[in-house]
Amino acid sequence: MKRLLIYYGWPSAVPLEVYARYDVVVLGAGLEEPDHPEHEKARAIIEWLPRVAFYGYLDLGMTTSALPPAELHRRTGRWAELGATGLLLDDYGDDYGVTRQRRAVAVANAHAVGLLVCANAWRPEQATGLGRRDALLLESWPLERGGPESSRRQRAKLARWMSRQCGCEVWSVGTGEPYARLLQRSWYAALRRGHAAAGYARPDYQSWYLPEWLG
Repeated sequence: MKRLLIYYGWPSAVPLEVYARYDVVVLGAGLEEPDHPEHEKARAIIEWLPRVAFYGYLDLGMTTSALPPAELHRRTGRWAELGATGLLLDDYGDDYGVTRQRRAVAVANAHAVGLLVCANAWRPEQATGLGRRDALLLESWPLERGGPESSRRQRAKLARWMSRQCGCEVWSVGTGEPYARLLQRSWYAALRRGHAAAGYARPDYQSWYLPEWLG
């Protein structure tokens, strides 16, 4: 199972050796823009660690950022130019006002510039449009803010069904404070479910933590 880090803080705040111990790292919004203070630092980190798959953040929601299609297309291209492997398309589901057509266009934009997609939809059955090398993210699974997420069993079953339909991978990330027992519980739950990648983070994704038993 691949080790997943979702980290929305400034990339230069994390030692390179920490990134190197992960297989997949998701970086935060805005870094794709050349005028961002950490843009070139993010580029250097990506170039220094070719074994790590770096994904860039892009909000697809209509009830959140409501980015027009042209802006989604532009930002997708910026992440590709930065050297990202893929995109984390956040707020991917119907609950954020996202239509099936908007999802399809966003995925097609990414694939057109050689990027893979990880779709964050709370309801896995709404993660439509994904391809065989893409991924579906179960956020706050199986733990949400350190406690059991109430719909975790149903979401896991639906994610497995969706994976069989489109051939995509299932990734998961538990959220809460970095206590060893919670990290272990989240990791081994994902392992038992056969997830392709798993991680654990504080709910705001502004800090990182790598337990020694994952080293």
